[in-house]
Amino acid sequence: MPYLSRVLGRFRLSILLLVGLAVGSGLGFVLGFLHLLNPSATLILSTIGWFLVLVGGTYYVCVYHLFPIYTSAHAEASVAIHAPLEKVIALDMDYTSWPKFSRGVKHARWIDEHENERIVEVQVINGVTYRESLKLFGNRIEHEVDERRWKASEIWSCETIPDGTRLTITADLTVRGWRPKAKFRSNLEKSLAAAQESLKKLAEA
Repeated sequence: MPYLSRVLGRFRLSILLLVGLAVGSGLGFVLGFLHLLNPSATLILSTIGWFLVLVGGTYYVCVYHLFPIYTSAHAEASVAIHAPLEKVIALDMDYTSWPKFSRGVKHARWIDEHENERIVEVQVINGVTYRESLKLFGNRIEHEVDERRWKASEIWSCETIPDGTRLTITADLTVRGWRPKAKFRSNLEKSLAAAQESLKKLAEA
């Protein structure tokens, strides 16, 4: 799914925040131990750092494990592509071509296949790896991801128009954790539109 690398990049924010705070407070303790800071400054810095670690850790455990909160978004984008319908469908079904029109995808590889379904392992540039299902039904391709912390579905609908193909992508994404809903949806819409434009250029080349 072409938009996921941008949206999923925030998954590890809580972990990075905790690590950063722990390193900061630990550094303050070390500097104090080496007499580069006075004892009072060391105590204050360490106390603040570990307090923030406690707050951040509590938030992470509650939101992501004990009482999970989810954020969902729906987006739809359509574009006219001056290329045959068959070529547009072939580009999407050929997972090896995804990095060419999706800047966030690092690589994708085949895992399994059942009748009209392909299972693909995808790695994006921020290090996230997930498995994605592709199902072809005539001129419609269904993508689906079902991971522990997030779920996504995407439908590619293609129709022939006088000068090529009309591609409409409908996407639904749900992630664990709170995010500003308007911004979350905006990021999804922008990433989806950007991927469509890249695909358009590739198909028309």
